[in-house]
Amino acid sequence: MFPILSWLIFLPLFGAIVIAAVPKDNTRLIRWVALWATGCVVALSLVLLACFNTAQSDVIQFAERFVWIAPFNIYYHIGVDGLSVALIFLTALLGFIAALASNTIKTRIKEYYILYLMLMTGMTGTFLALDFF
Repeated sequence: MFPILSWLIFLPLFGAIVIAAVPKDNTRLIRWVALWATGCVVALSLVLLACFNTAQSDVIQFAERFVWIAPFNIYYHIGVDGLSVALIFLTALLGFIAALASNTIKTRIKEYYILYLMLMTGMTGTFLALDFF
């Protein structure tokens, strides 16, 4: 099964890493990478929304669970239910719109987009997390 939830979380972080490798003078490429990363998150959230079984909206769907730190019995555990699927879609859509509207940023563009994509990673992870430890 395709780990769509992990892709939703870590795709913006991957975009931030790519932006970190781009020279700060290449603002056009920096903006394009940020728009690409947020646009892919919107597309994946639409796929998630389309595949979500609304008849079982109270059940956790698309769950992913892996051992993270075995000695402490800590797991990477994410999933989506009826409320969080809507919040994921809205976060992705508003994240893309905000990245698009950020074209007016003129100073420290590279740092802005890196931090913005890291923020989007955190917001998405918050809505998908099922277990703190």
